[in-house]
Amino acid sequence: MDGLRKYGAGSYEEFRDRLGNELQKEAESFVRIGYMLKVARDTDVLAGSGYGSVAEFAAAEYGISRDVVSRYIAINDRYSEGGYSEELQERYRKYGYAKLSEMLTLPQVVVDAVPLEATREEIRQLKRELREEEQVTPMELEMEAEAGAEEKTLLVRMLREYYHGKPGEYERMHEAVRLRLDLYGELTEADVMDIVAPSGNVVMVARVGGVGRVMLVVKESGRPELLTVRTGEKAVCGWPETGEALKTLAERGYVEDNWEELYGEAFPLAEAYRQQETEKKEAAVKVSRPEKVRTDAGRKENASPGGKKEKKERAKAAGPKAGSAQPDRAGGNGPETLEDRRLSEARRLLGVIGEALGRGNPVTARRAARMLAELLDGMCSELAQADLKGQMDMEEFMSGKG
Repeated sequence: MDGLRKYGAGSYEEFRDRLGNELQKEAESFVRIGYMLKVARDTDVLAGSGYGSVAEFAAAEYGISRDVVSRYIAINDRYSEGGYSEELQERYRKYGYAKLSEMLTLPQVVVDAVPLEATREEIRQLKRELREEEQVTPMELEMEAEAGAEEKTLLVRMLREYYHGKPGEYERMHEAVRLRLDLYGELTEADVMDIVAPSGNVVMVARVGGVGRVMLVVKESGRPELLTVRTGEKAVCGWPETGEALKTLAERGYVEDNWEELYGEAFPLAEAYRQQETEKKEAAVKVSRPEKVRTDAGRKENASPGGKKEKKERAKAAGPKAGSAQPDRAGGNGPETLEDRRLSEARRLLGVIGEALGRGNPVTARRAARMLAELLDGMCSELAQADLKGQMDMEEFMSGKG
């Protein structure tokens, strides 16, 4: 409890700084250990100890394996001041040992692009992406470039490939872009920053045919940069340019139409949504039509002489059951028609739209609004073709005649 009070006291910023200090101490400690192991390797300090190498010494005295010794030394080589000192370079402070260790095998140009806020799992994913890229030969890359030459900018091509593997993110991006364009007619720099890097930092990686892995990096609310991993080339992209790229990927009003145009396939989330709705309807049908359960009493009654006849006579004398369907729809108890079901579905969709807007979920609201529009469009088309004999025309209705 004392620890909870000690570390839980104060504001979030104070807590963050305290944890950052501990991570810095951890990283500095590992750099210092690496330095001392290098001293043991490069000097005669172990002379007379009986150990033939620094690895043998570390294993016998501290149970540290040869691989761990190599990792300590590699961390010092890469992250210490000048590559051979006790001091950790300032830009690597607060990363912590775990993340510094993960970044050891990354090219320096990629390490420089990784923001402090990147998680260990995100760094691991980045390493997997780069390992896959290493399997592509220069000849294969050249063939891709010849087959897939495009006029679009590298930024547009990179974002197009990135969102193809993340339909959920694409839907959120598309919705945000269309919403701002519909409401205000433009995307401001603040809008683009909020869409691409809401936390101020982001690393987006995608493979572009003929180019290889490309990273879009935003660090500490700076300008977005494009990094081509194979060549190490960097290009600074302005926020207006990034906004134009997003608009290129969200030209159509509906996400499903845009996705199909970009990738030549049905939008995955739309297919999943339709499947979910189908399953809901099938489940509703099963619930509304439960299997008849015959009780022992019922079986005995029907089995007795004249039992069925007596049962029918009692039901006839009692009259219609409450809520039972009757032929006369004027009383509201007739069988449900197609029109009734459509109206019920329209009411449901209106409720979904209202609830989604109340929760601040425009994606769901927009999807439900589209379904409602399609439903009403179908109803209006049928109404226009229907026989309106006996109905008042619009002029009579407006004039109050009839």
